[in-house]
Amino acid sequence: MELGPWRIYCFANRASLRNLNFLKTMGTTQCHRWSLLSLWTLAVGSVSGQTPPEELHVFSPKDSPDKKLEARVQAISPDRKMVQLIPKSGTAASVEILRLTLEDQQYLKGWLDQQVGAKSTNLRVTITSSASSTGRDRDIYTVQHRNLVYTVKVQNLDRRETGNLRLEMLVFVGDRISVTKSAASLSVDTVTPGRRTLFEYVEQPLSSMAYNRDQTVSSLGVATEEARYDGNTLMGEDKPLGYLLRILDSADKVVFEKSEMDPVAPEKLLTFESAKSVVGKLTKGVVMVDSGGDYSAE
Repeated sequence: MELGPWRIYCFANRASLRNLNFLKTMGTTQCHRWSLLSLWTLAVGSVSGQTPPEELHVFSPKDSPDKKLEARVQAISPDRKMVQLIPKSGTAASVEILRLTLEDQQYLKGWLDQQVGAKSTNLRVTITSSASSTGRDRDIYTVQHRNLVYTVKVQNLDRRETGNLRLEMLVFVGDRISVTKSAASLSVDTVTPGRRTLFEYVEQPLSSMAYNRDQTVSSLGVATEEARYDGNTLMGEDKPLGYLLRILDSADKVVFEKSEMDPVAPEKLLTFESAKSVVGKLTKGVVMVDSGGDYSAE
């Protein structure tokens, strides 16, 4: 029988029939579509060979403790409601944890606690930006100065703690105008798109977060300018190009990554690794691309 992308198999041997009786009691079988067979299950299908004895546990339904299933735990769903069991022989199936005995539930809690390095990577990351005015200059030109700030809120959606994390973010703004101010005058020149890119690099440690806890990180901001002739006609303005964001665990493994970059940005600034190789250890500055396509930062 086909169940979506998975094929479910039944076996006629005695062990599989015993497993089938157990799963019927739990409200799920390998031969029918049941609501408890959830889509998060990693694999459903024939399990060959014998499971190592030290990994096996005998599970029983809370309402029918006389029924037994010898199986090992394959996975527990992020919401802690379902467990995927792989019987000693037979097929994998998902079972509702609350329908198991209290002893089994304690076993599953211990199994989860003992997972080496098992930390939450189920994060909700919200990114917002704002540009606040920092001043205005007037002559025949009106130049509006703003500070572009990105704010990142990181929330743990898993009941496991996250462990210590590290947030890295690169913010880019295309430098499109050059403003020169003297005691006597104010001059504005346009800059060839792609030649100069303003950037800010943010690196912030995140302490371990329990379920539903969050932390917020904000950039210091990138200064942008907008120039208008006679206060009305737009001469030019710096163009926000976007950001690159990643969150790493204590082993420097990337557990979350997101980017929102304008494709007109210089090519080497479109991915985190290549962009970081360009800016190096600088936390703020300008990336310049010369006519030969060579990158430098200062």
